[in-house]
Amino acid sequence: MKNFVVRAAEKMPEENYAFKPVPEVRSFGQMIGHIADAQFMICAAAKSEKREPAGVEKTKTTKADLVAGLKESISYCDSSSPV
Repeated sequence: MKNFVVRAAEKMPEENYAFKPVPEVRSFGQMIGHIADAQFMICAAAKSEKREPAGVEKTKTTKADLVAGLKESISYCDSSSPV
C-alpha cells in the first residue's frame, strides 16, 4: 500500500496538490500530509516511543516537502520491529 501512496504523490502534478473535490474536504496535498502524520503517530505508539507530532499536514505545502515527509514517515514505520 505504501508504494501506491508514494507513487500517487510523486505522479500528481504540483499544481494539483491544492485540488479539493468540494470545499469541505482536504486537498490532495493535505491528504498526503495527513497520511504522513498518521503514520508517525501510529508507528510511535506501536514502538512505545514518545514523539512530538510531525505536523506535516500543517507545515508542508510544496509537493517536494510533502513527498519527503511521506517517505520519512514510511521509513520511520519500516524501522519498527514486528509486534
